[in-house]
This record gives sequence, C-alpha cells and structure tokens, in this order.
Amino acid sequence: GIDRPEINLPDDVNNVFEEVDTDDPVELAVLADQERGVNAVDEAVTSGDTQVPALPFYFADSALLESIDYIESMHDDGLSFGGTTRYYKRTIEMQTNSAAVTTYCADMAGSYLIEVESGEQDPDSGKYYYTARQQLNDDGVWQTVIMTTDREDQLCAE
Repeated sequence: GIDRPEINLPDDVNNVFEEVDTDDPVELAVLADQERGVNAVDEAVTSGDTQVPALPFYFADSALLESIDYIESMHDDGLSFGGTTRYYKRTIEMQTNSAAVTTYCADMAGSYLIEVESGEQDPDSGKYYYTARQQLNDDGVWQTVIMTTDREDQLCAE
C-alpha cells in the first residue's frame, strides 16, 4: 500500500541479491527496502541525476548525505558503471520493531566503470562490506539512516 517511486536502471546494470534465509515478513520488508535503496543509488549514478525521487525515499540522515557525496564524486570524475554486481552474505538483526542492522558484501568482479565522455570501459574489481542501520519511517519505509562501507576481501571471502 506504499506509493513507491519507480527506479529505472540501464539495461546493462544488473544487481543480483542473494536470498536471506528468513520467512519473517518484517525482515523481508527490511531486506526489500535495502535492495531498493541500492538500486536508487545506482539509478542516480547511471542517470547523472542526484535528484532521483527514490534516493531520499530509501535513504535519510547521514546515509543520504554520504550517498549524495558518492554520487557527486562519480559525476565529478565523469564516471558511471555497468555490468553485474552480486550482493551476498546478507544478514539482518532486528534491534527493535522499527530498527534493524543489516550487513552484506558486494562483489564488483562482473561490473565495469564507464568514462561517460568517451564511453571507455574499465573493469571494476574488489569486494566491499556494508553495514547499514535501517529505521521504519512514518510512511512504512525501512530507510537506511547510517551506512558504512569497507573494502573488505577477508569478511567477504567465500
């Protein structure tokens, strides 16, 4: 029943999210909004627009500001990306009825950076470990409010 903004990703951007072993409807809602948040950031990077409606819909507080900084740095460097990013080792811990901490790894081996002006592609690589605090807002959306990112091969080893 939530009127969610549409998220449009280019055909060459594919995010693959590993399923989490839970059938709890609240945990599934948190994880679904986490996925939509990742896609919202990707939409802003690939469209060249930091004002996409989905970004402040799924992010708030310091996580929103840090996401905008990341997006602007990509735009300032004349970069976008494409390919497949795999999100795995996903965990969720409910702290209260309206707060959760999630973690996940992102494997960039299947993605590539694109120099927007020339169209030149460079392989991306590495694995990143994310920790996010998500809070349920008044509209029923699990917004990411705090996010940390670490280049992390050890925690993300398979």
